[in-house]
Amino acid sequence: MIIIIDSGGTKADWKIIDAEGSVHSQETEGYSPLLHDDVRLNQILLNLDIVLAEVNQVYYYGSGVHADLVRSGLHSLLQQHFTGAEINIASDLLGACRAASGTAAGIVSILGTGASTCVYDGQHIIDQVPSLGYILGDEGSGYALGKRIVQAFFYREMPADIHELFVSGYPIDKSIVLDNVYKSSSANAFIASLANFAVENKQHPYIRALIREEFDQFIRRHLLKYEESGRLKCHFVGSLSWLLRDELCERLAAHRLSPGTFVRKPIDRLADFHTMI
Repeated sequence: MIIIIDSGGTKADWKIIDAEGSVHSQETEGYSPLLHDDVRLNQILLNLDIVLAEVNQVYYYGSGVHADLVRSGLHSLLQQHFTGAEINIASDLLGACRAASGTAAGIVSILGTGASTCVYDGQHIIDQVPSLGYILGDEGSGYALGKRIVQAFFYREMPADIHELFVSGYPIDKSIVLDNVYKSSSANAFIASLANFAVENKQHPYIRALIREEFDQFIRRHLLKYEESGRLKCHFVGSLSWLLRDELCERLAAHRLSPGTFVRKPIDRLADFHTMI
């Protein structure tokens, strides 16, 4: 039995391939070593509807897998549950590369709740502008866009019609926002959820300009830093890039960059990748 996991900090997608080749899907809470303790992952694994001891291969792609020490700790934790399995652990960014670009070279970005980018040579990540997380970075992400929406609302910068739409669809006040940001371990997910308002109203001139500014900042701070940006296609993985792919393609063209593949959920392509190799 083979298990392929694509885990973000908010949710995780699982593909389980049994001995007959049948593929089963599950979705669970996400896990990130940067945001959660081991108890969360242990609980997720114990709630899976499979016999863990029957698994012989695990491919885990996850957010927060950024150093050998983290990888080693995660390997030990998974091995306690998948006792007879070969454990393979990589970053969610390498998973995005394999899902969107396969074995071809490209510039690959994740734009979902958070953001990260790299240059991929078809096998390995060979260059990466660091992802600094939602406090210091995550330009172009759902979090960054949600933050712009929150700021525009409380700083009274929204046009009257957009303000009314936001109030009617998102009944929040300052105390709700501050509690979810400063008293919660899921502040980034909460703020990123407010990016849905931008997606829903992307045709409005004010929102369109806000999205354009955020994507321009993402392109300048990340994609244009790569020497290969002029010749390699730019691939994207993640819900935000999928939902705003037209707007993103417009900004890529403005910076003379070439769009490639857009993948909303990498898990299906990762299952194909590991069953074909």
